[in-house]
Amino acid sequence: MPNPFKPAVATKKYLKVAVFGPPGSGKTHFALTFPKVAVIDTEQGTDLFTDRFQFQVLHTKRPAEVLAAIEAVEAGEVDCETLVIDSFTVINDVMREAVAKVAEERARAKGRNIDDNVMTMRDWGNLRNRIRTLMTRLYNLPVHVVITGWTKDVYADTTGPDEPSRKVGTTLDADKKVLYQPDILLEMERDTHGIFWATVVKDRSGKLPPHRIKNPSFAMFGDILNHQSAAPAQAERQEEEMEAIAAEAVEMENGHISRAMWQRIHAKAREVGLTEDELHVLMFARFGVSSTADLSDDQAATLIAGLSNTAPDKLKASAQKLLARITQEAVS
Repeated sequence: MPNPFKPAVATKKYLKVAVFGPPGSGKTHFALTFPKVAVIDTEQGTDLFTDRFQFQVLHTKRPAEVLAAIEAVEAGEVDCETLVIDSFTVINDVMREAVAKVAEERARAKGRNIDDNVMTMRDWGNLRNRIRTLMTRLYNLPVHVVITGWTKDVYADTTGPDEPSRKVGTTLDADKKVLYQPDILLEMERDTHGIFWATVVKDRSGKLPPHRIKNPSFAMFGDILNHQSAAPAQAERQEEEMEAIAAEAVEMENGHISRAMWQRIHAKAREVGLTEDELHVLMFARFGVSSTADLSDDQAATLIAGLSNTAPDKLKASAQKLLARITQEAVS
């Protein structure tokens, strides 16, 4: 087949920045130094900056309204060069609580105790997919993007039940997937003299200084933007992630297992005493898929053989251990 690769060229890339820190550390001020800002304000935090900056603002805590605003920017209906979400932690928490409420209502409808752990693996997956979709749309925008967030402590794993937890650092208080996509991640602080500082946690450009940056602002990205200004005016368009997902879904549609094979898997799972969540987590650990519909015929046959040839109590214990780990990661 012909060589699918082409020589790499510089292309225009908008800044995608995430910044976190305690209250009063300068996150909102930093975000408002960007050009022609439109802010999705979840905390009324921009109200005190109207005498220093000019910007557009949308006050909301609803993820659906955030997505609608992103779509408006995407469609060119918002005259802005930068979109800011201040803070994303609030949006993250609203989505988490909404998924928990749905699970609670489901338990109530089935007559279960809502104080029990009613969040299923599917619920956690739904939450993460919603956050991932929102972040993908956000970071694919043809404008600069800045999200701010609260700080949460990071603790080292303990080696024994009597060992106290040990704090090893801080990070952005949001789902872990929020940390993966921004090109630049900054931790903000304010010293006793009232000076703002930014510590560079991640910098894909490699052009920011490795030490703390005093009074950080949009101006500190000059080297990055100057480098990109030499890019050709008509860079080749790259397929967006959402388009890739849609195309891959079409490809995968032909690879789904038959209804009969699906029934055999679930019958075998019931036979050995596995719940739906326990089956799904074992399947994900073995094949990297969380739905039986995504298995190939060979994988389905391997799964049935494993369920048949492994002691039920061992299957149950492994599944419970994996579920506990997933729940812990989602909470942390």
